[in-house]
Amino acid sequence: MSPQSPRLPLSPGDGHGDGNVFIGIDFFPLHLAQCLNIYCIGLFGSTDLSKGLTSDKAVGLWADIQCRGCHHRQEIMLTGMECIYRKRRCMKRITSEMVLVAVDKIMKFSN
Repeated sequence: MSPQSPRLPLSPGDGHGDGNVFIGIDFFPLHLAQCLNIYCIGLFGSTDLSKGLTSDKAVGLWADIQCRGCHHRQEIMLTGMECIYRKRRCMKRITSEMVLVAVDKIMKFSN
């Protein structure tokens, strides 16, 4: 499996379904995976979670911070798509532990 692969390598015999789950940001591949009926974990930083998930097989993760959902709108005219805090706290606060818990829930649900 290549490092760029969106699938999590789980063996079929470990009680976790077929091991296919997409993990990615709110971008085209996440929406495509939902259309293909693949289990998904969407990482939502500056984008609005309510507009990004359309499948009952998808879970969204986000950091509960004041600027969540800003979509970097306040800086688009000045610097492109830059964070107003220049630190992208919304993505940095989504921890690997949060992702692993979501993967575990999806894999248990997929059985």
